[in-house]
Amino acid sequence: MLSLAYLGGALVLAFLALLSGKRRFALVVVAVCLLSNLASVIIYYLAPELSDVTFAVAARELTIYSFFVLTFLLVRQLRWPVATLIDRVYFILLIFFLVNIASGFLRNGISAMLTGRELIFPLATYFLFRFINLDERAVHNVLQLIVGIAVAGGMVAVIEQVYVNLINPAFWETIAISGYLAQKYGSFDQPFPLSWVNYLPGFINRPPGMRSIGLMLDPLATGHFLACSLPIAYYWIQGWKRYFFIGIIFLGVVCTFSKASLLISFVVLGTQAFRIKQAWLRYSLLFLAGVCVIAVGTLLLSTGDDAFTHFGSFRTGVEALLNRPLGKGVGSTGYFNFLVTGQGTVEAIDTTFSVYVYQLGWLGLMALIFLAPIPALVLLQHLAWLRSRALFVNNCLSRLLMTVLPLALTYALLAFASAAAFTAVPVFVPMLLLGTYNSVWVRERARAEKPSRIVLAPSQPVA
Repeated sequence: MLSLAYLGGALVLAFLALLSGKRRFALVVVAVCLLSNLASVIIYYLAPELSDVTFAVAARELTIYSFFVLTFLLVRQLRWPVATLIDRVYFILLIFFLVNIASGFLRNGISAMLTGRELIFPLATYFLFRFINLDERAVHNVLQLIVGIAVAGGMVAVIEQVYVNLINPAFWETIAISGYLAQKYGSFDQPFPLSWVNYLPGFINRPPGMRSIGLMLDPLATGHFLACSLPIAYYWIQGWKRYFFIGIIFLGVVCTFSKASLLISFVVLGTQAFRIKQAWLRYSLLFLAGVCVIAVGTLLLSTGDDAFTHFGSFRTGVEALLNRPLGKGVGSTGYFNFLVTGQGTVEAIDTTFSVYVYQLGWLGLMALIFLAPIPALVLLQHLAWLRSRALFVNNCLSRLLMTVLPLALTYALLAFASAAAFTAVPVFVPMLLLGTYNSVWVRERARAEKPSRIVLAPSQPVA
């Protein structure tokens, strides 16, 4: 399979990059993980008979797991990063998920492995960037690479939106990318799951047509990635380019028509109002951002066929939580699992809350709380700690905190309203930021709390 050849090539590249330095290794991880869908479509186009969507997606996610293993095998001074509360919580979650995946395999077979990858992917990404301990220069290079990919992705999404909807509406159906879109989204004459590409009724079908799928070949993955790149562009790009890049990235988000991505964007942009000194302007922007968040959140919960709406999925999760407190096991639901095996329910796939509780019951709800809301609260405590010690300045740690904090707060909400935010590409950037931030936080806090050595001069005898 060419997909397996791609995976092998990516691993060789990662191995060489790791030997040449952690900074290059991190750059390779980011590029391969974010652009692997693009590589997959080239594989489809060149040799469709040698590949299918299952192997391409598997290659994408196996790549990051393999990088994770390479890090632990080859980085010097190997030790588990469990120095902070988030480290300990995520380590316990990782063990919990692995145990349940193993037991789910006995119950649901290969479905447990397919769904289980999505459970441990956020944790694998977190520990990877938590462990390699990037210095400030490496952090800057990694984040600038993300912004560069996001700007390119935003431009592609805008151009695609204009071309597909105004010039050649049959573009995707004509080239079919060797069947890629048909395999991943279903037939073009079906309402679902092609609704992932079609505009949804919540936008009143204006304008009618297709959503941009962008560089990630998925409107949800592209939209989430672009939205999560907005705070990086704001805090890590200097000069007039900052606002130019933000504009392009936000336009790309709009072209994907992803409601959850718009929610992330409005929260991220709204939090910047706190930096404005003029009170009237600050509160006006906060009010405007709040209205946008409420409007998009309402659309997020209310649109779509009842079996596929986020609210309907949330209701299914609540019913499962009450009727089956221990869940039905890992692999009993999940979009990718259903796409590949045809097994499991699809009524619980549209919110992460429903996916977790349907499979793991009340323990799944606790796991979700520890995965998203708890780290957000920890970051708020860090912000208070830095401010109380006058350490909140324009340094690497403070900028990382302000970059990841709005994403952490938004993901704590999206955990109960959307499932797409926690799949491979959408969750990659937030977890990369969280792992990188926590790595820098440990170093900087140890430096700040290190007791200063005071040398006392010997007392002089009195004459």
